[in-house]
Amino acid sequence: MRPVAIVLAAGRGERFGGSKLLAPFHGRPLIRFLLDTLCTVGELRVVVVIREGDRILEREVSGAEVAFVPAGPQSASIVAGVEAAGEAPSYLILLADQPFVDRASVESVLGAWRDGATAVLMDGGEGPQPPAVFDASLRHHLLALRGDTGAKAVALEAGAGLFVVHRERGLWMEDVDTEEDLERMERLTSKPKGTP
Repeated sequence: MRPVAIVLAAGRGERFGGSKLLAPFHGRPLIRFLLDTLCTVGELRVVVVIREGDRILEREVSGAEVAFVPAGPQSASIVAGVEAAGEAPSYLILLADQPFVDRASVESVLGAWRDGATAVLMDGGEGPQPPAVFDASLRHHLLALRGDTGAKAVALEAGAGLFVVHRERGLWMEDVDTEEDLERMERLTSKPKGTP
């Protein structure tokens, strides 16, 4: 059995004006950045949680397993993802609008879980955030999430089993909420003209 990466991609992207995860970013849809990174971590199964009826996004995430969820709070997406994943040794929770979560981030939180942590969060100086890993022993807590309660609450229930990976602040922390965010990130990561 392999750890399961659950990519939360069911948001409406209202602050962006809709279809955020399909927006072109360096020539690819935004969601492909995270999914392509996860493909480099060979041990993972990947489940992408998307809104019911979002057939365009469903086509874009081909190659990953898909779980559908009605419009609702993030907790509903987590529950849908864990249910779709079934029994697994651990659940890696990620946000689809964080294109620069890199392999090092993913491997560091998985490494802390392998070393015995029950729940793992990452902190770049602004408080714990995804990517986060939850051991199979917390599966029932993840499935019990309701309303506006997020996975961080489950991590706190882990008590002594909670581990926070501290990493230098960087692009891995950035998420895309607005078109301005996307434009800013594209400027920050574009190569100067004439660079191969």
